[in-house]
Amino acid sequence: EGLAPKISSVSVLSWSDDQGDHPEQAVAMIDGDSSTSWHSRWFENNQFLDESAVTLVVKLERTATVSSVTLEMDPSTSGGQLVVRNDPSNPRNGTQLTTSALSPSTEIKLPQPVETSMLALSFRSMPTSVDGNEWAWVSELSVQ
Repeated sequence: EGLAPKISSVSVLSWSDDQGDHPEQAVAMIDGDSSTSWHSRWFENNQFLDESAVTLVVKLERTATVSSVTLEMDPSTSGGQLVVRNDPSNPRNGTQLTTSALSPSTEIKLPQPVETSMLALSFRSMPTSVDGNEWAWVSELSVQ
């Protein structure tokens, strides 16, 4: 068994890299405080190409065995599709490990554990969340 994964940072790749998805709020996902959150902008057209999708880049302190990732989201969260990858050189287009729909508390188990120093979580489509809009609100993110 490898060391338990420990997150060192989370960053946000905004849609089309335009900085419009509040990258400055990313730290709220790993501050241990569920009253603070990161959120994307809301989207009317809710279907994204992988190369421009809003992506959360989760860096670990060191290479570790990762078996799942958990997102604590707004209580109104449902649906959407999140894609999990782990290629540091190409976060949005590395090998797809798994996909998941989203809910207020989503644990995404990987098909098999991976040795990695990062995960990339891309929104292929946004969940429905606050006010019935298509956007993501994440209060806490953890890896196991």
